[in-house]
Amino acid sequence: MTLLVGPVDVDDPARHQLEPDRLAVAGAFGTDAATTAAQVLFRRHQLLGLVDRVVPVRWDADPDTDGWYRVDGVTAELDSFYGDEAEVAWSLELHRLVAVEFVSKLTGNGRQRDAGWPAPERWAAPPRGHDAMFAGAGVSPTRISRTGAGGAVHVYRNLPDVDPRWRISLDGFYAAAATLRHDTRVVTGRRLPDTAAGWQLDNDLVRVRPAGNGRLLIAGWHNGAWRETAFEVRTGATPVAAWHGITVLRNDPEEVAVKLLRDHNPGRLTVDLKLRRGSRYVSLFLQRHTATDLTVAVETPAAATAFTGGIRRTDLDAGVRWVIASARAANPDAPNGALTKTAARTFDAMVAVTPDAQAGDAPADLLAQYIGHPEERVEVIRR
Repeated sequence: MTLLVGPVDVDDPARHQLEPDRLAVAGAFGTDAATTAAQVLFRRHQLLGLVDRVVPVRWDADPDTDGWYRVDGVTAELDSFYGDEAEVAWSLELHRLVAVEFVSKLTGNGRQRDAGWPAPERWAAPPRGHDAMFAGAGVSPTRISRTGAGGAVHVYRNLPDVDPRWRISLDGFYAAAATLRHDTRVVTGRRLPDTAAGWQLDNDLVRVRPAGNGRLLIAGWHNGAWRETAFEVRTGATPVAAWHGITVLRNDPEEVAVKLLRDHNPGRLTVDLKLRRGSRYVSLFLQRHTATDLTVAVETPAAATAFTGGIRRTDLDAGVRWVIASARAANPDAPNGALTKTAARTFDAMVAVTPDAQAGDAPADLLAQYIGHPEERVEVIRR
């Protein structure tokens, strides 16, 4: 029997108490023939990362418990730890929410842009399988379908200044979510080993992971496979050869953000990476202690074509092309596939991977979506 609390499988509880608006469950898990102490501790951190979240709950041993809940309390006591053996006693206090729908709270006016750049585009992408999308009375926003690793992802473009509402099933809440993983396992909170290795961001359309030489491997899903390209961050003319740390800034199904740290002893370079549900691009924000040339480039030089705001790969590579662009003026090196902000302490950029096959996926469209990218917070509404 399995109890699923959000994305976390906590096995079968030892006991539970169900009330009209409350569910209390408790149990224990530990090492066995297929589980290491490290995996037990990781699951412990997953449970602790659920606190204060609204999550779907499904339990095949007691279907009456299935529903939407707010996680009011979590305990996860390490009962024993010796060598490669560990056991955790846990308990959850859940408050039931009846007949809910969700709202995507979209705030802010997007990024500052230079004259002549594409107009900002306000957009949102609920989970795969949502229904009853409402973006305002009399409004039918433009919808495009992007094919991801798990199926179609619907993106609503040119939204008015109204926070869209939608419904989703218990099983669909995490479909095509922006997801942070460590060693392939889903991270639910903001706790992550500070090693700058083993992590991965993905949203079914785009995947970002580190290479051993400091490069960022950014892939787009196309025609049944990930199409991956290595990108590098440079200070001056020198590519970052290794990252010294990582911090989780945000970890929600609608957006994941992490900060990479490069120590310059003294000084530092940081790069904020943000990946939003439904997006074909990852956002980068570079910040350094002193001004220098800041560059985002492909590791292997490739011919590119300049357009207003950035550069795009001239030819398709396995059906996709990459795009590097910024909301503010930067210097393109089209022959080598690089975009540089000269003598700067900060540099905002996006790297996109796209099949460029429909309206909404062309380089200029993606730059407009990047510029108009609103802050999104999904909240639950009781009906």
